[in-house]
Amino acid sequence: MRSSKTLPQASLLELTHHFGKAGQYYYKIARAEDDRPVEANRVRKSIGAETSFALLFKGCRSNVART
Repeated sequence: MRSSKTLPQASLLELTHHFGKAGQYYYKIARAEDDRPVEANRVRKSIGAETSFALLFKGCRSNVART
């Protein structure tokens, strides 16, 4: 395997031969197969506080037509 681009074309046998037990994981992920349950209500680990977007456009007038 030279890059991740080749993973979807590789067979499960090829990937397990090359990566061992992790080959099965790579095989599924390369095909967007993820059977883990979605945890919608979990404890938040961090809170983002992005301010650069507002600063980027500070002082610019909006081109949106007002109705």
